[in-house]
Amino acid sequence: MRKEIELVLDYAGLRDFFEHIGSAEDVSQGKPQPDPYFHAVAWLNASRPLRPSECLAIEDTAYGVTS
Repeated sequence: MRKEIELVLDYAGLRDFFEHIGSAEDVSQGKPQPDPYFHAVAWLNASRPLRPSECLAIEDTAYGVTS
């Protein structure tokens, strides 16, 4: 959930390094479906062209890796 993600990033002092935070609230199908990643790429494409192959995702769960 977004509040949990933001809390962890704020605590770690990393929040300002992210342009966009995608969470389960943003998509109808969560992981392991790829929808969260497609959502993030669509958001980033709103300001500049970007392909999924130009993105990096860091995952910590099996569902995330499958996604």
